[in-house]
Amino acid sequence: MSVKIAVSGAAAEAVDRIVPQLVSDLVASRITGGDETLWGPDAESEASKRLGWVEAVTVSRPMVDDIYALRDKLRADGVNHIVLGGMGGSSLAPEVIARTYGVELTVLDSTDPGQVLAALGDRLATTAVVISSKSGSTVETDSQKRIYEKFFSEAGIDPLERKRIQRGVGMWVPNEMLGMHVGARRSHTTGRSHSIELRTLTALFGWMGVECDPRQLNDHEQRVLGEAIALHKQHRALLHGGEKPNCAPELNATIFTGPGVIDAANANAAIETIRLIAHLLQPKEQGAHGIERPIPGIEENAPVI
Repeated sequence: MSVKIAVSGAAAEAVDRIVPQLVSDLVASRITGGDETLWGPDAESEASKRLGWVEAVTVSRPMVDDIYALRDKLRADGVNHIVLGGMGGSSLAPEVIARTYGVELTVLDSTDPGQVLAALGDRLATTAVVISSKSGSTVETDSQKRIYEKFFSEAGIDPLERKRIQRGVGMWVPNEMLGMHVGARRSHTTGRSHSIELRTLTALFGWMGVECDPRQLNDHEQRVLGEAIALHKQHRALLHGGEKPNCAPELNATIFTGPGVIDAANANAAIETIRLIAHLLQPKEQGAHGIERPIPGIEENAPVI
């Protein structure tokens, strides 16, 4: 497949001026080769972690046979309509690919009730749903999964037969091996803005790195960030030890390590303990501190947090 691009005006002038230099510097070839030095020494460390996509065609090739087998099974079951639930790049990339090749794909990238109901009302009996999330924990995407599970069940359709979940590296690699940094107030991947409490809580279960510019934080944000870093240091052994059970019942397995669960049988108590730690990050001025909650597994008259 070849792609032709036509430009005019100022864009054409920029192309005539810049493209020859890009060709001379072998920019396209160096990106394809995964050359992290292309953007200079200051960006080399970050670039080395951002070029895995150039190998996507090669590393995904072993999946092709499985994808064909899944397609044939769905066809045999009468499925002729695919809905993809995802946010940001998890839905944009499939939409572009589907449009490029003229393939029908219903993209659900919203939690707006009107859009969700419109998707649910379109050929539900012959629909299969692909849930796409890099992290595997996107709240909006999880809500899309849950509403389809409910509607499938009410229609007498086994949700496990009509649902396929594509999770990213976050589901298969231990949290302590992932970045999980405190990012900028406005996410560069989703465009959404998040409080410092949410950002530090997300990073708490990983390396607790700081990816944002501390100089741009206000006094409140600097205080919360400092408290979160201190909390992470205090509970590092708990946060980076044990096993974390996979909560997706269709996989029925403990698949990656994570915060503080000694074994899958004790998962509920351990999850509650983690919630207590997360509870400490809630801002004091909102009255979150001082709420008495017993630690599971300890006698009723034991001290509470």
